[in-house]
Amino acid sequence: MASGYLRQGNPAATAEAIRAAGQGLVSLLITHTRYVWSDITAVKAAHVNLILHGLLTERGELALARDAASGQNA
Repeated sequence: MASGYLRQGNPAATAEAIRAAGQGLVSLLITHTRYVWSDITAVKAAHVNLILHGLLTERGELALARDAASGQNA
């Protein structure tokens, strides 16, 4: 948050929210063993994108796009 890449807010609450979101997906993967996931790799990627893009500022979005274009986050 201090770097300007993430939206301002309570860092502890933000960290807990991220953990809860991730733990929710992990819990579903472990406990719903009979559920047929469409493409688990795509679901995981979408989950991370939903979390991050909700937190990123415009500066963070631009940095992410720049890194993707240069192959740094491939």
